Amino acid sequence: MNLSTMFGRAGRALAAAAALAATLPAGAGGEVWDHDNGPFFGSMQGLAFGPAICPGAGGPTSLLLAAVDSGVWAGCGGKLPWRSLGAVIWAASVATDPVHPARLYVAGNSLARGTGFLRSSDGGNSWQLPEAGLPFAYYNVVKVDPARPSSVLVGGVGGVFRSTDRGATWAPTDGLPAGEYIASLALHGARPGLAFAAGSAGVYRSSDGGRHWARLDVPGSGYSSSVALHATRHATTVFATIDGAVWLSSDRGASWSPAGSFGLPAGWADQVAVDPSAHSPAIVYARLFDFAAGRWTVQRSADGGGTWQAVGPTLADNQWMKSIAVDPRQPSRLYATTALSGLLASDDSGQTWQASGRRMSGVVARVAVAPSAPSVVYAASYNSGPFRSRDGGRSWTPINRGLGFSDWGYEVELQSLAVDPRDAATVYVGSCCGVFGSNDGGETWTPRNDGQLDWRPTVQALAVDPNAPATLYAGTLWGTVFKTTDARTWVWSGSGLVGSHVYAIAVDPQHPGTVYASLYDGFEGPPDTRVGHGVFKSTDGGANWLPASQGLGNLLVRTLAVDPLDGTTVYAGTHGAGVFKSVDGGASWVAAGAGAGSVVAALAIEPNVPGTLYAATYDAGVFRSTDAGRSWTALNRGLDVPTTSAQSLSLDPTRPGHLFLATFMDGVAVLRPHAPWR
Repeated sequence: MNLSTMFGRAGRALAAAAALAATLPAGAGGEVWDHDNGPFFGSMQGLAFGPAICPGAGGPTSLLLAAVDSGVWAGCGGKLPWRSLGAVIWAASVATDPVHPARLYVAGNSLARGTGFLRSSDGGNSWQLPEAGLPFAYYNVVKVDPARPSSVLVGGVGGVFRSTDRGATWAPTDGLPAGEYIASLALHGARPGLAFAAGSAGVYRSSDGGRHWARLDVPGSGYSSSVALHATRHATTVFATIDGAVWLSSDRGASWSPAGSFGLPAGWADQVAVDPSAHSPAIVYARLFDFAAGRWTVQRSADGGGTWQAVGPTLADNQWMKSIAVDPRQPSRLYATTALSGLLASDDSGQTWQASGRRMSGVVARVAVAPSAPSVVYAASYNSGPFRSRDGGRSWTPINRGLGFSDWGYEVELQSLAVDPRDAATVYVGSCCGVFGSNDGGETWTPRNDGQLDWRPTVQALAVDPNAPATLYAGTLWGTVFKTTDARTWVWSGSGLVGSHVYAIAVDPQHPGTVYASLYDGFEGPPDTRVGHGVFKSTDGGANWLPASQGLGNLLVRTLAVDPLDGTTVYAGTHGAGVFKSVDGGASWVAAGAGAGSVVAALAIEPNVPGTLYAATYDAGVFRSTDAGRSWTALNRGLDVPTTSAQSLSLDPTRPGHLFLATFMDGVAVLRPHAPWR
């Protein structure tokens, strides 16, 4: 069933996006990437409700547009599989024009496109950047003015920006402090021009559609993460979360009073959502972190915030609830977005819940084949945990027991992945909070941060010594390289390194103790402040390092690979200048042949086919070279390039041409050998 059938006339434009994603660009050798098996998950940040109506057994529901870490997805209350609409953006918020439903807007951050905002006039079939006036920043929320749909507001880092031409051009707004971060926007549908904004320094009101803002006098420090409106025929009530508590105002924010606390557990309220029906008093929901239970909950008040009742859902300890939303067409239908389960839905105001995220794929950050058992493949997402396949990527199981919240209340974000070359059940992940390891195939995880890694930094790179699998190297933010010889106790191993952050580590399998690392300073934007320091080499197991960048045309090196058949041959994938090659162990470098993209995310070398290697790129798909990098052939059949946006690449060492690709929005794509190509 296609999107036109699902959503009627208003969804025909959305169907075009699904058709576009299904097209197969030309590739080499007849090989086709398969990305139909997942893993299926989605870190869903927010929801919008489209004008189209979806029929349902419990009554009509609204077309759902979901802002997910892998872009924008469309669904019909979760009753049918979700469809990706192809926006290459880490999406925080999505909105649709109430009059012209094919006009879509998404806010978030897209490093690939250098923007925090994208717009579509054809239901997601194509996406355009803003033409002028909107700085490259992270934007947390986008709203369309229901009274004037040509007017669009975005809020995030740097305050609120306003467009009066459907997102084409933008202008800053007045009245917000410099550097203000806006977390939430609410526009009044029945009173044109009335709008509210919640931010790091307080709650703001506008009476002219967001052109000018005035800070309201709110209690406490004023930090507000959410604002929502409830309107009846005679009155408007403003609800806001301020310093972790729910407050309300019945005079448009002139004065505030705390909501009742009866029934509320001790916790931190981060979002408020209101039943849009003209009930009096209002029916209000709050997303609250319950301190005693150690998990996120949904609380419901049927008397305008006077008393509260917990209404679920019951989440695992390591589950992160991102947001809640009420269906405006069927207010008893409540949604909760999550990092692991995608979408949870309730048809009875929160009393019972069902998972509703079928066939949705989030960003897969890393993929790794177990060398000793190539049918075992591991995948790691940025914020939805790791996954395991025991059948070569045909099915996936989440494996996150023991991984959950960090000490700061955030989910453990996975940044790197490594598998023991001799034991397929031993696997490691690097995270925002140090290293975790498993000896049972990911069934359980334990922290592995003893010694000098006890401060648990972000670990962006992990490498296992194939000659001594208990020896690992960890590349971190701020701490450079650390080493362990027992897979648990770490020592700093960065003498001679220049730069604070490590992108990549590669171990020479033929020469014990020879290790390569690439380093940089600054941060990936916006604004992008990174300065590359190139490649460094150690011949004594990381005790000392020397520069090894002579001839590198770009010092911002994202990935490294050592030829397993010839340890003196090393490849470097750069951010902006493609692949470089060294045939003397890093003493000198030359640019490899052109044609392998410019922003290289990963490199992989066939261990049993001399001269054959692969480059996976952010901007141009996947390429293969059979002549040691002198020339390249695209391997993009089945990939929606550049939408797929490669993140990581791994290969089956026993089957040449059998590749696994971690992607931005297509899960793990698998390329299986199809025809002779050597």
